[in-house]
Amino acid sequence: MSALKQALYEIRKRLIENDMVEAIVILPRSMFYTTDISVTAWVLNRSKKARTESRPTGDVTYRDRSDEILFMDLRQMGHPYEKKYIELNDDDRAIIVDRFKSWRFSDYATPYKDVPEFCYSAKKKEVVEKDYSLVPSRYIEFVNRDESTGYEEKMAQL
Repeated sequence: MSALKQALYEIRKRLIENDMVEAIVILPRSMFYTTDISVTAWVLNRSKKARTESRPTGDVTYRDRSDEILFMDLRQMGHPYEKKYIELNDDDRAIIVDRFKSWRFSDYATPYKDVPEFCYSAKKKEVVEKDYSLVPSRYIEFVNRDESTGYEEKMAQL
């Protein structure tokens, strides 16, 4: 392993061991003017313990998210913008925020549930078993649509 790869591995390992990684979110391709690649955002948080916070709109109760990381893959979301870019519209953002809040808050209206091809809440133990990988595709379930389509059905469609 090169020195750079080893250093990045050690940083990732320490962030995970110190329970500072809250979420890893893959954004759709072509969201930014300067690049067309998919960007991964890391949400870091030093305080993942249960607590209640007072807000102008009312109290919010965070659930204990210690030793958990939320993985979200937003690459299937988004809508064309200025011909060659993708943007997340209000409906997309509402779905994303709803899922994140349902994972984060204990008293949220809709309970959190893992959704194939969208999100997965991994325990620290799983991440350690996968050698501290923070690649969402290693955790989020993906559906193989080709396996569920039979030969006869596919030929009829063609």
